[in-house]
Amino acid sequence: MIIRTISLFAISLAIFIMGYLTTKTKANLLTIVAMLGMLPASKSAVEMILFLRQQSGSDEIYQKIEAHATGLAIAYELVLTSYDKNFPISAIVVKANTVCGYSEQENCDIAAAEKHIAAILKQNALKPTVKIFKEIEKFTNRIDALKDLESENSEKDMDILEVIKAISI
Repeated sequence: MIIRTISLFAISLAIFIMGYLTTKTKANLLTIVAMLGMLPASKSAVEMILFLRQQSGSDEIYQKIEAHATGLAIAYELVLTSYDKNFPISAIVVKANTVCGYSEQENCDIAAAEKHIAAILKQNALKPTVKIFKEIEKFTNRIDALKDLESENSEKDMDILEVIKAISI
């Protein structure tokens, strides 16, 4: 993330310098291209700052979840973003139109996270059941219950997971 951010800024700076050296003025087309190149560089810088502030999940929790979640659509270490808050989610599993998540961070507002995920999915014409857990035992029990469910449409599960990943950094 750091290398990508530095590279994006370096490319924009190089384009600006190249334009200035060839025309001896800042008023050229390459200056505009360099300024437009700052947009993705700035977006990457914001993501990098949020990423660096985020605490990584524990390996013990990852191993517990992985032991139960084999064969399921799963994503780890997500930070879901909304206008008001960020929600650090350690893992999210999707199966049979059900979104099941776990957060080991104390500062995660579970109710607001569930509401936010449900609202975003509803905007994308998806209406799964959403439940986020704070206790690892309850989460792994729910994963085991999900594994027993017959799921007709795994493609829809993957669509749900992709939307969740899209709102995460």
